[in-house]
Amino acid sequence: MTAIRQASFAGGEIAPELRARTDLQRYAASLAECRNFVATKLGPLRNRPGTTFVAAAKYADQPCILVPFDFSDDLAYVLEFGVGYARVLARGGAVVSGGAPVEFDTPYGADDLPLLKWAQVGNLLYLTCQSHPPMTLRRVDHVTWELSPLVTAKTVQPPTGLALSREATATEDSRHPNKEWVWWATYTSPKGEQSLASAPVKPAQHDGKIDRYADRPITLTILPPAGAEAGGIVTVYCGRNDTPGYIGEVPVDDAHPTAAVSFHDDGQVPDYGDAPPEGKNPFPGPGNYPACCCIHQQRFVAANTATEPQTIFASQTGTYSAFDYSSPAKSSDACTFTVAGKRREEIRDLVSLRTLLALTASGESSVAGADGGPITPTSIDVKQQSRYGCSWVSPVVIGNAVIFVQDRGSAVRDLTYEFSSDGYVGADLTILAQHLLAGRRVVSMAYAKSPDSIVWIVRDDGVLLGLTYVREQEVSGWHVHETDGWYESVCVIPEGTEDALYAVVRRRVGGRDVRHVERFASRLEAGLFLDDAIAFTAAQAGTAATLSGFGHLEGKTLTAVVDGEVVAGLVVSCGEITLPHAVAVSGAAGLPYASRARLLPLAVQDADVRAKFKRVTKVVLELLDTRGGWAGSGGDDMTELRQRQVADDFGTPAPAQGLAEIRVSAAWERDAEAVLEQRDPLPMTVLSVTREVQVG
Repeated sequence: MTAIRQASFAGGEIAPELRARTDLQRYAASLAECRNFVATKLGPLRNRPGTTFVAAAKYADQPCILVPFDFSDDLAYVLEFGVGYARVLARGGAVVSGGAPVEFDTPYGADDLPLLKWAQVGNLLYLTCQSHPPMTLRRVDHVTWELSPLVTAKTVQPPTGLALSREATATEDSRHPNKEWVWWATYTSPKGEQSLASAPVKPAQHDGKIDRYADRPITLTILPPAGAEAGGIVTVYCGRNDTPGYIGEVPVDDAHPTAAVSFHDDGQVPDYGDAPPEGKNPFPGPGNYPACCCIHQQRFVAANTATEPQTIFASQTGTYSAFDYSSPAKSSDACTFTVAGKRREEIRDLVSLRTLLALTASGESSVAGADGGPITPTSIDVKQQSRYGCSWVSPVVIGNAVIFVQDRGSAVRDLTYEFSSDGYVGADLTILAQHLLAGRRVVSMAYAKSPDSIVWIVRDDGVLLGLTYVREQEVSGWHVHETDGWYESVCVIPEGTEDALYAVVRRRVGGRDVRHVERFASRLEAGLFLDDAIAFTAAQAGTAATLSGFGHLEGKTLTAVVDGEVVAGLVVSCGEITLPHAVAVSGAAGLPYASRARLLPLAVQDADVRAKFKRVTKVVLELLDTRGGWAGSGGDDMTELRQRQVADDFGTPAPAQGLAEIRVSAAWERDAEAVLEQRDPLPMTVLSVTREVQVG
């Protein structure tokens, strides 16, 4: 008799081609199958939590996606973007105003939704899609949201009414020759936004010439714009040949910000290296709208227009809607540059890490200033890092690494900066689980940092994949999640001490497809292991055994957990289910699902033993907070873990802790595999599995 113990499952599910690779270090911590179980970062195997019903999508027959909006430490939103609309969700429910869901119109159609990109700054969300002008979504308050096109024109107006105190004097001499001088002025708001230059002013007499010297000062009267505020600054420029240079500035009158101010020109030498900004709109119309965006080094960065697919547009520093420039250029000016490639390849995403990463259809490039410094109009260094290519699925950032879907959706890769090579390096994270994406595409991806560091990935066939990823500990384990329906979109927002995963799920209800937004339950809260569920308390249910509120699952057969006991076979009729008895404490009802994990063949190096027939006689599970479960060799050969003791009477058994033995009657086979299942909507956490094997 041989006992083989597996103490970690962090390797997750690996490809069938690796069943014989017992030489791999990860083999001992991996599984042949991991369905609706989560391979956690610490090693235990845990059945996945269920989902609660949040809201029905506005249109059941049209797609929608979920976009996160992280507003503050204690409040984050999920935005449901559908065809021509967006709805606001928060804290596991729809945000309602006046009895109706809070929503607003959008220009996006069904074909636009998979290509929509976004970047958030404070209460503003920037949205880009090549078919439409870049947009800004502003949260005014909890129930008021404003979507409008990005305004690149100056919101701060220039001063007006520039006037000179005198014309040229009549005493021109060799020491004071009259010259052609012109003056301009700009206004800078207290927030630091500078206007364009005002209309120029020059002498009206003597052919526009004037004597401008220290001993012949000139006073300019300048009228700040109508919107001037206390703390604003009027900056004055002077020059010749229509070339302005800085000569000084004067604050507005804080008591009367729009009142005229005076500036004394004592013949200062203009600083032609500091000129007023010149306006520019890089997105003037169709064919010039960017496809992707991000925030990098205090700039709004967008890229990939239909006419310039390899070009990146970066705003002024600190002013995300301003694309002004100066001549000569300032380090804070907007800048435009092109990521050159062997062929015309579009930039599909931008990621802000140590440098700006431009992910194209065929490669990944880093963008920085000289010597790794900040990007400026005169200092841009583009370096090719790898040539794998990125799909249109938005990547996720984990620490200092970016996770992206390779072009054509056939693989998931990471990319992180490596000091020793002074560049970005990465790996194929699907190399040991290629079967999970073979012939399939990834359509949505999100990252939940807490509690288990999982990248959630939606396949085009509606299956949800999980990738438990901790790079510094070399943890990378895949798990597969299925439901009575098809997952279509996922997003993650922080809620409390955990990250909450939301999903759009298409289900078949009443003979037609419907779409529901659902929230995955927290393991820190009361355990929920049913999908699309409604939770209830005794106070909510009252003394009746019939419960309402299940209209979203009309005609479906549900399972409930009521006061800790499982009740199956509840058919929804007229939005109601009928329990065997009234609720005493609490419960939940929803769609059932089963969790299943299949261990790999025994890791036996002895070829003679590997070829012999073997039989599993006993499975010893080391459990934590577990109720129920099954073990065996699969199929009909499964034995239930029975926990009820005489001391439990008719109450709910306490969750199992420690070791539990299950004797099995497995057939003789060469692999001596073992299967674990959780068929009931109850918690199951497996710390280790020991197989006792008889060798023939």
